[in-house]
Amino acid sequence: MSDIEVSFPAPCSQSWDAMEPRGCNRHCAACDQVIHNLSEVGFEEALSLLDAEACVRAKITADGTVDLAGNANRRLFAAVAAPLGLALAACSTTGLGEVTPRYEITGKTKYTEWGSVAVLTDPAGRVWRRNLDSKGAFRFSNLHATTYSLTIERNCGEPIEVGEVVVSEDDVGLSELDWPQAEDCIIIGVFRRVEPRAAG
Repeated sequence: MSDIEVSFPAPCSQSWDAMEPRGCNRHCAACDQVIHNLSEVGFEEALSLLDAEACVRAKITADGTVDLAGNANRRLFAAVAAPLGLALAACSTTGLGEVTPRYEITGKTKYTEWGSVAVLTDPAGRVWRRNLDSKGAFRFSNLHATTYSLTIERNCGEPIEVGEVVVSEDDVGLSELDWPQAEDCIIIGVFRRVEPRAAG
């Protein structure tokens, strides 16, 4: 049996610490629901909660694994929501497509974190977004020469301002960008099974 991918479509902003304890779980006064702590249940019980689309507290590690009690052959993985404007900029200036040559910015972070996205912004306010791959790498292609602002948006925690990247007469390679070690991400909300993508 394969691992299962889950999503948290509408995370809740309520504080877990402020909720009334109910055994290993807590009661949320805002929605009058019991919030189940996935870190206290095994894989099979987590599946039962998943099928019921229960409201849960999930601790997600830097690689996207949902923390569960005990050991199991199968795991739950948290899906990363597709960011808005995933492809290129939302708009382009007339004549921009005629600018040649085009350049590329590549980079690699020292640490990887589940759900992190590299965000590139040009002086006109156009934005490009790229998900970091499993090794923390990203690539922006087909860029014109100018000064860009590079930020890493994290799934949990504050965005990291990398700084300005000047593209002039050559491609730009950024290596081993450094920031503090990623921490586990805590999400509270309903979780759902991600349907497998259809082949073809």
